[in-house]
Amino acid sequence: MSVISFDLSMSNVGYSIFSDDGLFFMTGSIETNGKDSTPKRLKHIAKEMKKLKKENPKTIVIERGFYRFAGSTQQIFRVHGITNLIFADIEQVEIHATSVRKTVFGHGNMKKEQVEEYVKQNYPDFRYNNLDEMDSFVLGLAYFKQKGIV
Repeated sequence: MSVISFDLSMSNVGYSIFSDDGLFFMTGSIETNGKDSTPKRLKHIAKEMKKLKKENPKTIVIERGFYRFAGSTQQIFRVHGITNLIFADIEQVEIHATSVRKTVFGHGNMKKEQVEEYVKQNYPDFRYNNLDEMDSFVLGLAYFKQKGIV
């Protein structure tokens, strides 16, 4: 069994896979083509998430949705819906972005560049290809820290 943490977006879904005891296995991302229609992009995300479900996660962790800009918020909530549906039979934990930063870094107002620097300094062996993968890793860390596992 495993835990998968997701940084959800329409353009690039970052994910990280951990063991139940917080051991990090791998990170990756699901990139979509911005020129494709929304339904086609959602279909691609769903197809790749179904592959990830074969990892038999006992829990998925996602960042709680928040409102910022109407258009991008609507797109993210569509991806949330796909994720909720595919993993409907699995425990789903939502953590607010501010709580993630507060749990991992001690305060909730860090900029993305500061988060990246922290990860590089404290997890030098962690390799990622984009900030979405890094965000999914940090989200996973927050989950395990809240549980008192790491």
